[in-house]
Order: sequence, then C-alpha cells, then structure tokens
Amino acid sequence: MSINRKLRRFGLATWLLALAAWGVLAALSGPGTEVLAQDQHTLTLDVRQWNGSAWAPFTGSGGQKLPEGNSAASARLVSVHTHLNPARDKPTAVLLCVKDAGTARFRTSILRNEHAAVAKDFDLIALQTAATLDPDDATQLKMDRGNCHDHVVPSNATAAAVNILVFGDTIKEGDETVALELRRSGSTPADVAISATAGTTAFTIEDDDGGGPAPTVYLIGGSAVTEGGKARFTSLRWIGWSMKAAQFGSTLPVTRIGTQCGGTRPR
Repeated sequence: MSINRKLRRFGLATWLLALAAWGVLAALSGPGTEVLAQDQHTLTLDVRQWNGSAWAPFTGSGGQKLPEGNSAASARLVSVHTHLNPARDKPTAVLLCVKDAGTARFRTSILRNEHAAVAKDFDLIALQTAATLDPDDATQLKMDRGNCHDHVVPSNATAAAVNILVFGDTIKEGDETVALELRRSGSTPADVAISATAGTTAFTIEDDDGGGPAPTVYLIGGSAVTEGGKARFTSLRWIGWSMKAAQFGSTLPVTRIGTQCGGTRPR
C-alpha cells in the first residue's frame, strides 16, 4: 500500500472518530442542551454568612436571611461571592449591580437629595473577615449612577467577594430584600458568560423589631403657587408618638393647586 493511500485512510478514520465522539456528547447532553465551547467560562453569584471562621453558604429552611439588629452602630454583615468556572489566567471584569427590584434602601438610592437623617438599610463594602464590625471602619465600594460596581475576579482565581453591610434600627417595617445581579461591562471578556439562572441573587433583611405602630409618612407642601410653577414639598415620618425631622425636600412642577397632602404607608 502506497504512503499516500495510508495517509488518506488514516485521515478518514480520524474524521470518523471525531464525528462519533461529537454524536455521543450530543446524546449525553440531551435535546435542547447547548454544548459550550471548551474555552467558555461562566460567572455565578451567591450570598453567604459568617460561620465563625469563614464565609459559608446559608443552611437550614430559613433561607438567606439575617436579622437587622437594633443599632446602626453595630451593623451586621453577609458576603456576596462571584464565582468563575473555570478560572482564567487573566483578570475577569464584570459589573456587580444593585437591582431596583429590592425593597431595602441602598446608600445611593433613587432619592438622590435625601437628607442625612434618612436611615439606609444596607451598603456594599470591601470584604471583611468577621461577622460584625464598626461601619465607620468599612470601605465603601465605588458605584456608578446605575448602582453598579466594577468587580474583578483576579487571574487564576475562581471567586471574588464583597460584603453587604446591614444597618439595624428599632422601626417596625417588615422584612426587606436586597437584590443583586451580574452584568457585562465593556471590559468583560468575550469567552466569559453570565449564568442565565445563577447570575442574580437575593437576600432578606429580617425585621426583628416586634410590635408597635408602623411608621406614617406625611408629605407637606410649602406656600401656594400658581399652576405651572414649582412648589417645595417636605416629607416627615411619624413613629409612635414622636415626629422625626424633615427627611428630604424636592421641587416639583405643579399641575394641581394645593398646599398639603398626607398619607400613610409602611416605611
């Protein structure tokens, strides 16, 4: 048999073997299952609690919850971990974002002109290795106007983490949720995908303040103005038998003349 004929026969056998291997892989994957390229990397997100020595997944039937406590001075922590599988030999950039779907108040909430007296429910800070800390010692993460942080998984690493800093209070307000998600940035590599099912996560700040009246919020208008002008409104919060200071002020165009309006809602 000539050398050329042997080479042709060897090439055909190799091609048939590769085709058979692809068929087996497709069959094992099942119908409708996408077979990812070997160089594909996937990002996922989860929330963890301090177990006394390390950040570990939440266990038990209670879900991902942490009681808020009664004082902002003794804030509590959970961690948010971004996982990369498999690791890359270069840094992996991605956006870690606070979703509007959460009910807890973030430090850079939509109320951009909030008065300093407004209590925030949580913050995002650099990772700590303790269950509690003085919030004055925390390093806030830099966020953009969309409440997203430029997050990086280091080269040859499979995870990167930050902390959720939970501020306590003594206000009956019900449980509140923190919702986070990963988003691609302009620097996210093309071979990295965000999981469609595990690229978001949620965490519950558990209200532990027991009984008592829920807060009542009053919105009080300033002096009357003509239609088409602008008026100043001030929000006050009534808790129990005390009235807190003005929370924030905003200037709005007036389409209906009036001097005061009020209402109640849970905080």
